[in-house]
Amino acid sequence: MIIIELIYNLSVLVAISVLSGFVSQRFGKTSKKGQIMHGFLFGTAAVVGILNPVVLSEGLFFDGRSIVISISAMFFGPVSGLISALMPLIYRAYIGGAGIYMGISVIITSFLIGWYFNSELKGQKKQNIRPFTIYKMALIVHTVMIMLIYLLPSAQQISTLIETGVTIMLIYPVITVIIGKILADQESNITLVNELREIERIFRTTFYSIGDAIITTDNKGHIRQANAEAVKLCGVPESDLLGKDIGEALLLLNEKTGLKTENPIYKALRNEYLPQSESFLLKHKNGFTIPVSDSVSPIIDQNKDLLGAVFVFRDKRPEIIRNNELLKSAESYRNLFNNIGGAAYVQDRQGRFIDVNDGATHLYGYPKEYFIGKTPAILSAPGMNDLEALSDHIEAAFNGEARVFEFWGRKSDGTVFPKEVHIFKTSYQDQEAIFALGYDIGLRKKAEKDLQSIQERYETLFNASPVGIILEDLNGFIMDANKTACEDYGYSRNELIGNHIGIVVDDIHKPEISKNIEKIKFNKILYTRVEGVTREGVTKFFELIETLIELPDGRQGILSISNNITEQVKAEKTLIESESRNKAILTAIPDVFFRISKEGLIIDQTAKDSGNFDVSSAEFIGKTLSDILPAKLAEDGLAYIQKAISEDKLQQFEYKLNRPEGIQWYEARMVRSGDEEVFTIIRTITDRKIAEIEIQHQKHFIETMLESIPNPLFYMDKNGIFMGVNKAFRDLYDIEESDIIGKNIYDIETDYNANRYRESDRMIFEGIDKIQVLERTIILPNGEHLEVILTKSPFPDANGEIGGLIGMITDITARKKMETELKIAKERAEESDNLKTSFLNNMNHEIRTPLNAIVGFSDLLFEDYTEEEKKSFVVTINNNSEQLLRIIDDVLSISRLDAEHLPLEIESINLHKLMYDLYNSFSLQCEQKKLEFELDIDLTDNQLTIIADKGKIRQVMTGFIENAIKYTSSGKIVFGYEIHSNSIRFFVKDTGLGVPSDEQAKIFDRFYRGHEVQNKALRGNGLGLSISKGLVEIMGGTIGLVSEHGKGSEFYFQIEVQVLPEFPKTEADQYSKNINFNDLSLLLVDDEPDNLDLLFALLHQHFGEIGTARNGMEAVNLMHTKRYSVILMDIKMPVLNGFEATSEILSSYPGTLIIGQTAYSQPEEIQKMLDCGAKACIVKPIESAELIKILQTEISKL
Repeated sequence: MIIIELIYNLSVLVAISVLSGFVSQRFGKTSKKGQIMHGFLFGTAAVVGILNPVVLSEGLFFDGRSIVISISAMFFGPVSGLISALMPLIYRAYIGGAGIYMGISVIITSFLIGWYFNSELKGQKKQNIRPFTIYKMALIVHTVMIMLIYLLPSAQQISTLIETGVTIMLIYPVITVIIGKILADQESNITLVNELREIERIFRTTFYSIGDAIITTDNKGHIRQANAEAVKLCGVPESDLLGKDIGEALLLLNEKTGLKTENPIYKALRNEYLPQSESFLLKHKNGFTIPVSDSVSPIIDQNKDLLGAVFVFRDKRPEIIRNNELLKSAESYRNLFNNIGGAAYVQDRQGRFIDVNDGATHLYGYPKEYFIGKTPAILSAPGMNDLEALSDHIEAAFNGEARVFEFWGRKSDGTVFPKEVHIFKTSYQDQEAIFALGYDIGLRKKAEKDLQSIQERYETLFNASPVGIILEDLNGFIMDANKTACEDYGYSRNELIGNHIGIVVDDIHKPEISKNIEKIKFNKILYTRVEGVTREGVTKFFELIETLIELPDGRQGILSISNNITEQVKAEKTLIESESRNKAILTAIPDVFFRISKEGLIIDQTAKDSGNFDVSSAEFIGKTLSDILPAKLAEDGLAYIQKAISEDKLQQFEYKLNRPEGIQWYEARMVRSGDEEVFTIIRTITDRKIAEIEIQHQKHFIETMLESIPNPLFYMDKNGIFMGVNKAFRDLYDIEESDIIGKNIYDIETDYNANRYRESDRMIFEGIDKIQVLERTIILPNGEHLEVILTKSPFPDANGEIGGLIGMITDITARKKMETELKIAKERAEESDNLKTSFLNNMNHEIRTPLNAIVGFSDLLFEDYTEEEKKSFVVTINNNSEQLLRIIDDVLSISRLDAEHLPLEIESINLHKLMYDLYNSFSLQCEQKKLEFELDIDLTDNQLTIIADKGKIRQVMTGFIENAIKYTSSGKIVFGYEIHSNSIRFFVKDTGLGVPSDEQAKIFDRFYRGHEVQNKALRGNGLGLSISKGLVEIMGGTIGLVSEHGKGSEFYFQIEVQVLPEFPKTEADQYSKNINFNDLSLLLVDDEPDNLDLLFALLHQHFGEIGTARNGMEAVNLMHTKRYSVILMDIKMPVLNGFEATSEILSSYPGTLIIGQTAYSQPEEIQKMLDCGAKACIVKPIESAELIKILQTEISKL
């Protein structure tokens, strides 16, 4: 074991440390040589400790080096400490291993701490160092040592701390104190020897230099020493005197008769009485006599053995004898006085201290001089003693009456303590005095106080018991009775104590008293139902439990617990007369009683059956809790027993057992019965627990259900105090449950709302309303307003009365908002219907107008008109066709915007070219209306290139310019752009009609046309600006206007774009219409003959051969008979559409150039055609220039 090994190691260090005394005696501890020798001695001890360590693992071991190094530095200073530290430090570094850093650190810190204490104790004698100081130093050293364990590898820290921590903190400091005490004792012994030598030197000097003659003898009377004065008075040299019998060497004569007299030394050796002073004549060697006065004293060692005698004589004999006797008397008195077990005082009649012993100085902490001449008042605790009564005690003692009393003293450190004082008369140095002897009775007082407290608790419990309790001896005499017993029998407590128990028993049952006592002695416990007699002679009935107990004085007694069942018996006699019924009732009592020792041993029991335990009721006695209960339950039960005994309080707990019939619940109550046992009552509570568990389940279900309800829910009592809220309520108000429980509505709502709620709550509480459904606006802590429906209804209390109300909050803010939005939407829909009606009427007019021109002028072409007139008819027809096409495009654009089928088509755009194209497109119209038409751009940056959707920008700007031309009758139109970092703002300004302020918010709505526009019958469909807004939003931009009615408008849109440093160059920007593909053949595919004729008319001059096909199948068949170089393929055709025909032709003839043509302008239709293999796709109506451009581009790639 580690403790045994460490003790062996430390005992070696203790043995080596003993050699310190030898070093100190030979070399001295203060000399340099002595300090070095001590350093090597303790260094050797430390190395020896390392050589015999307790090894925990390789390189990790423990020994006692910390003890010897710190002791060496503390007792012998830094030189010794440093040497004693260096030796083991070098050796420990040499050994190495896992513990090297901790080991070296322990050596260094032990030296430094020891050195510190050496400095603190500088000037103090080492033999006076208190063990506590050494222990304090040791605790610091080894606390630091424990902390240094964390210098070990992390894997070994915890295990090392667990294995060595307790030993280091308990054993090491004790060994340090032992070694320190040995060194202190050695220091003390050396000091004592030196003092004895000094005393001997002084004694010899005094002996031989004193003016009195002194002769000492052994216990036979032979002279051992004689000083010069004795030699002088005898007239004989010392050498002649030594060893001779003193009677022969010194002739003493009677001072009166002159006859030889016996030397008084013989009397001293015989322990006979010696007078205080005697006069003799000493006969000198020369024959004359010298009158001397002597003093003779036996020499007795500490064991009271007679060693010899000393004979002191001089001419003034009477004074010498008196002084020696006084000295002897004083020493004897002082030894007795100081060795008395307590604080002793000698006082005069006024109570002043004449003398005090060491016990008094130690008790109070004052030096002796503090007491002398002062009264006990200086020792009195303020306000705790009657000093006049103290004077009376002193006076009574002087009159010969011994007194004993208590006195509260105060020590020098302020501690107040009780003292018992005995005083009596004595004499001191031939004067009357009193002798006072005091004992510290603090522990006794504490014990008395504790006993009183226990007695009071006992009395409280004893008298507060609802059942009668009587304590008897084994002879039946009453020793005590509680309040209930006294009231039951009509006697006072004092009347019962000392009387026989028969005083409360009727004459018929008195003979049974002694029999019952014997039964109790034998069975330890007795249950009976008895008839008692009150003081007035009234018979009462009691259930009696009598238990054999051990009294505090060791005797045995009987504890009788009586339950007054007089009324119960009367009721039983009234209702049930049979004895069997009484037994059945007793058998039905569910409680089981036990007497259990503090070790858990069952002393006695009253179990009627064993159904609740693992053994039969007959086997309970002598069993432990572990024998009859599961291990964990037995352990808990034992803890409750010990707590009931130690705290003297009722212990109550519940537990459960797995029985064959299922889990059974029990309640146990334990109360202390004496110091060694408890009285325990076990009751079955299974039904109650099942009910409680069911209630808990229901409560948990309800709470879970309430918490799960998504609507905020609360419930409050009739005073309006919140009793609970669910999670939705807490989340709504952003509060914790503790923030609302116990508060009212005023704590979470405004006073106005709270007053309204309070009034409606009153209608619920008074039963006027059975349910309330209220629409309210609540304000949340964050300031948010919610529209809610508050539903409230009452709930009953335990008596069926209204106990409070429960409320639920339904948030209808969204519904309210939706209702508002629906109302607005309805108004807008009605407005939209009106706009659509107006739009349809307008569209009817807008479509019929160009159609009328187209149909009318088409008919005129067949009439007899000149060629010039017919050309003007064709121009009119073309213009109206374009107008009709724009109307159709607007409707289609709206449809595409709704279906989100207008993706961005990003490309590089030369912004100058786009602006000039727009300028060229509309300059003629402006000139015709005599309007100024200006382009506002930076003319120097003609290569400005951006990445954007060119088509959509052009379409929006075209719409803006067309509107400006349409609604401006005079003035000018300016258009252009402004660059803002990564965005461009396009604008069109005019001096036209302007938009009234009340119409500006609706100007971009579909079908909306201003009142003035409609009044002036200006053509338009109300879709242009709505389409422009949609296109700008697709590009991620914003659109707006700045307008003043009657002065003009500025329409603008701003989009983010990427600006390139230079526009990519192309091979040619112009395509000539005078191109020739005579070496190529062309196949035109379309199901409409008019379209075939138009295409043939446009292209017959450019291709060497042109063929036609009416559907996709004809085209496929023609390709099999004649290979055409280029195909213009329509998409929507019967038999075989353009997608299928393109795929089939390219699968057989992959080198064929196919260009799609379609009246569908949707991007997905065009992309599908490209996916089938077409190289390009042109949208009808087909413009000649655009078609030639596409053909030239694609043919150039062949």
